[in-house]
Amino acid sequence: MNFRQIGIEFDRDVIIIGDTHATWGKLNSIISTKKPSIVLQVGDFGWWPKFHNTTHISSGKYKNDPNFYSPPPDKPWLSGVRRELPWDQYGIKPGNTKIYFCPGNHEDWEDLELKATSDNPIQVEVMPSVFYMPKCSTLKLPDGRTILFMGGAHSIDKEYRQYRYDWFPEETIKQKDIYNLPDVDIDIVISHTSPQEFKRDLFKASGDYRQRDPYWLEKFNDPSCHALSYVLRRYKPSLWFFGHYHLVKTSMWLKTRWFALNKVSDTGWWTYLPK
Repeated sequence: MNFRQIGIEFDRDVIIIGDTHATWGKLNSIISTKKPSIVLQVGDFGWWPKFHNTTHISSGKYKNDPNFYSPPPDKPWLSGVRRELPWDQYGIKPGNTKIYFCPGNHEDWEDLELKATSDNPIQVEVMPSVFYMPKCSTLKLPDGRTILFMGGAHSIDKEYRQYRYDWFPEETIKQKDIYNLPDVDIDIVISHTSPQEFKRDLFKASGDYRQRDPYWLEKFNDPSCHALSYVLRRYKPSLWFFGHYHLVKTSMWLKTRWFALNKVSDTGWWTYLPK
């Protein structure tokens, strides 16, 4: 989807990015070509410092290595199979751009919450020009608008993950986070999942299988969605951006224009910020 078709003006100095899942190549490419001053990212960013310089996370980079695989005598052409290079947590190249991300459900929440939580919602520079924005943290844009970051979501794949290794209970929005919401006017919300109110338009077609699929329905049973419904009704922001569902869509809920962004590399994975 080309969001420009909705007929609103965009600020080309600010870009919002969908789920990156630690795929730095595309992120670096859009920063180097579009040269925004600010990038806002909607979670599943790829914060896994414990997996730095390992292949636990795919780097997407390979090299031929004749020692990696010893072929059978009758199939010598199999020598030199590609070996995946280790993943680099710090491979982001922001240049003059500042990147602000809220966590998704697939992050090292244990590491992040040692840096800041909704009890102390300060932005934390986790690497040069890359800022972790905890739940309830805010950012004021140069044009005066205030952004609320409200990351987190329930992992429906947690049964395939290991407790406190690559899955963390801190991932969902809790009641204590609601208590810590700021008492200021909010113009824009950046979250990972979405409020309940967006569900109908997100899967609007009556024949859309996601209206009935247990996999998708469970995403909306997430307590984080209910918490974000409270955020929506309390602040009534003019703009809201989220990811998580790996699809692209925009619609209105009352006076809030919302955008669902796709995962990196798929159509609709980024947009400029509407003015």
